[in-house]
Amino acid sequence: MAPRTLATLATVLSNARDADAALTLLQHEASDIDRAAQLVLFVCDSRRQLITERLNPVGDTVSRLPLNVSIDHLPAPIRRALNSGSAIADFGVESEDYMKLLGVNPIQQGGVLSVRGLTLDGELAGFIALYEPRKRFGPRVV
Repeated sequence: MAPRTLATLATVLSNARDADAALTLLQHEASDIDRAAQLVLFVCDSRRQLITERLNPVGDTVSRLPLNVSIDHLPAPIRRALNSGSAIADFGVESEDYMKLLGVNPIQQGGVLSVRGLTLDGELAGFIALYEPRKRFGPRVV
């Protein structure tokens, strides 16, 4: 399979009619690269420092689940990366523990949870999390 380019991804996302459709399309693109990859969007309340909602694309719909998890429960390096919104950070060997905290149920065990912050006016508005199984060969979905 040929590697995806940013231009291809931009074209795919430009066809989305709303945020739920964009999230679903992004999940389909990740699944095309690795079937076990799972994408989740978390909405944050920066004023209260809480993760308030989890949006999980399932098929062609997006399931929403309210959460009440403090951002302070995440490791300091992850919080810094989320607040900057400019870097992807992964939980490494602690991925399984934080997936349980965030309610992410992977299709296949033994992977890595990566996150990237979404900022609005310098404040954390949410973050995208991508779970992908560990591979011996080939590129990561991230």
